Amino acid sequence: MNENQLETLTCEDIEERAIALAYHSNHKKVEPYHLLLVCFRDKEFVEFLERRALDMDHLVKPLERLYYTTEESEVQGVSLSDQSRRVMNKAHEWIDTDETHYFDSKSSLSLLFAFLDLDANDKGSKDELVQILANVGIDVQAVGNYIFGSDHHTSSYLSAGVLSKIESSQNYPVLDDRQENEYEYVISKKGSESALFKYCSCFNDMAFDGTLSPVIGREEEIDRVIKIVRQKNKNNPLLVGQPGVGKTAIVEKLAMMSNRGELPDDIGEMKIINLDMGALIEGTTYRGDFEKRLKAVLDAVSYIENAYLFIDETHTIMG
Repeated sequence: MNENQLETLTCEDIEERAIALAYHSNHKKVEPYHLLLVCFRDKEFVEFLERRALDMDHLVKPLERLYYTTEESEVQGVSLSDQSRRVMNKAHEWIDTDETHYFDSKSSLSLLFAFLDLDANDKGSKDELVQILANVGIDVQAVGNYIFGSDHHTSSYLSAGVLSKIESSQNYPVLDDRQENEYEYVISKKGSESALFKYCSCFNDMAFDGTLSPVIGREEEIDRVIKIVRQKNKNNPLLVGQPGVGKTAIVEKLAMMSNRGELPDDIGEMKIINLDMGALIEGTTYRGDFEKRLKAVLDAVSYIENAYLFIDETHTIMG
């Protein structure tokens, strides 16, 4: 990895990628070392380490040992450990109340500082990660001096195994299933990849990226769909029509309207998940394979707040 691949990461970026890193590694909890490994992608974090002129092997090798010795297990969800949650809350508290702009572009260091600060206030603590950092001269005072006072390319020190996991976590499509004011994601997992990743796409993300075509007209049909969705009962609209008349376009327009905040207040945000029936059916050789895949998708979607599952070509699952 070269300097051009380094980024300026926010706390949210680091959290999401650490969760994806733990997910790909079959780790139940996101520990502080997951957060720290992801920070090797951050420009400010890398600059801090290189200005310390430390022996990188003495930092990276113990971090990788923590990573590789963590017990692996089949899990249904990935969430922050209690310690990581406290670190995230502390860092967010500092950033949100910072009027001096000390933490501008320093989210990764705010997490490191929060971790060391919380440990320093925990008398009798013998945290292994704290000791690893202390062995290379990184303590709460060193980080604090860098953030508040004076004081590049360390990603190249990571082994290929760990680096590949972090690389894959960057592009892992974690759909937004965060519960408000909580730092926890639940990623439904079946086999080696998320069912959402394998069989679904998000119309909202596609609308943000500009990959959806503009929808002209269809106001009457869209209003009818919105009316059905607002009902307390029997609120699953079924769009029927000849191929090519624009049934999918109606749903895409709803995603665009949701992104622009144009939906009624009682609906709020709609996260429209598009189920790819072709991918879901493909390779289902044995009895029950299709049902297992569909259940995995439904389980995953159930964790996403305000999610609406769009099933195109519904007739393929009839009968």
